Amino acid sequence: MTESTGTEPPAEAGRRRRAQAYGQALVAQARETTPGAETALIVLDRERSSGGGLLAGGLAYRFFFWLVSIGAVGGALSSFWAAEDPADLEDAARSLGLTATAAESFRDAVNVGTTPRWVFLAGGSVLTLWFGASALRALCIVFALAWRVPVPKIRRRVRGALAFSGAAVGISAGATSLSAFELDVPGGRLLGFAILLAFYAGAATLVLSALPHAHGARPRDHLPGAAVLALGMWGVNVWVAVYLAPRLGREGVYGAFGTSTAILLWLYVCARLFTAAAFINATIWERRTT
Repeated sequence: MTESTGTEPPAEAGRRRRAQAYGQALVAQARETTPGAETALIVLDRERSSGGGLLAGGLAYRFFFWLVSIGAVGGALSSFWAAEDPADLEDAARSLGLTATAAESFRDAVNVGTTPRWVFLAGGSVLTLWFGASALRALCIVFALAWRVPVPKIRRRVRGALAFSGAAVGISAGATSLSAFELDVPGGRLLGFAILLAFYAGAATLVLSALPHAHGARPRDHLPGAAVLALGMWGVNVWVAVYLAPRLGREGVYGAFGTSTAILLWLYVCARLFTAAAFINATIWERRTT
């Protein structure tokens, strides 16, 4: 029997050992009785040993700076014609998602401040390309580590940054259009959510197929991770529209701090989903081909 360590009372040490033994028994039972449990545990262990949490944090860090840059561009453009409205922040989050919320916040800064609009527009455009290339590089590193392949060199950084920014803005715009589209049929809301989920699944499959992966992997090999990524993004979309948007408009309660916190949380969740999708696809593919 292992002796208790340090100042831990013997009774608490015994409870801890019993809890560990019970958890190990549950894991062993799940491996034997639950379909897919063995693969899921291997994915979790592989992601943990590769520093999945740190990878997701670094990815979210780069997503954040890209979002700030694209928000400056969008805020500068919208400030030319949009009038200030206290409910804009809530409406933007509800209908367009948190990307538009960032642009809405910058638009307020442009309207209130003395800095010319063209400074935000020009500076935001340059930084969007810079941080877009950085975010793409981080994604390539994450997927190369997950698939155990060499990290590719991005020789044309501007083109890569434009591709990343275009894909991000295009997917966001597509999801926005589908979210705003209402079907006047029985069960139309549920059907609309299903269409949005299918859109996310298709977009996720294309994105994952374009990122580093093992030679011989086909688009169908990216479907498991794409399904997880699509479900996660769909859930974030619903969470923003149903729960978060009404609270972002309450400046007296949350204000800018609440908005920035929500955006950071959203970015980390997105980064975690990308990381999980990479390790899920790589693990399933390796188990199937070896």
